[in-house]
Amino acid sequence: MIQNLLPNWKRRLSSSQCLHAAPNEREKNLPVMVFIHGGGFMAGGADFYPPYALMNRDIVLVTIQYRLGIFGFLSTEDSEMPGNMGLKDQQLALKWIKENIESFGGDSNRITIFGESAGGASVHYHILSPGSKGLFNRAILQSGTAFCPWASNNNHRKFAIEAGREFGCFIDNGTEKYLECMQNVNPRYLILAAVKTNVYSAIPTKL
Repeated sequence: MIQNLLPNWKRRLSSSQCLHAAPNEREKNLPVMVFIHGGGFMAGGADFYPPYALMNRDIVLVTIQYRLGIFGFLSTEDSEMPGNMGLKDQQLALKWIKENIESFGGDSNRITIFGESAGGASVHYHILSPGSKGLFNRAILQSGTAFCPWASNNNHRKFAIEAGREFGCFIDNGTEKYLECMQNVNPRYLILAAVKTNVYSAIPTKL
């Protein structure tokens, strides 16, 4: 789908060589900057933001990915499907960085998280979330906060019902059966349904 929208975008191939940490010959580890991309919680990616402006500085730069749209924020507002998988992905990445960045020449006590648009709102949520406490030391919000009207909503169950109706998946049958039904739907159609029903904004109380 991305290839259809951006025909000139060249997807990078993965390599097992990325699993090897570069040798660190510095006497002192460098400050760490962790970037969270924007895109309204339904689009975007780390590849959309070239790192060149920051890579000529004495820092360790980390850019993270997280689930978007219906895959990151679908919720029935109950314990079976509480939502906010996208922000939880970010939180898990921050935990990994905190625990492992020393091996990559970074200082785990000097971590700054920053983001643009939805990434800025995400940073704000991590500032507010007890679950993210201690995972970073500084934060920068760019063109987005948790207070922006697009950064949250109170109608997730309604949107889940509307999205499920497209495929004959009904919450009335129970969340477990609803989830099983939705997991059998072609991901492409789920994305299209999410656009129609607005399943993307974060639920700030669930992080």
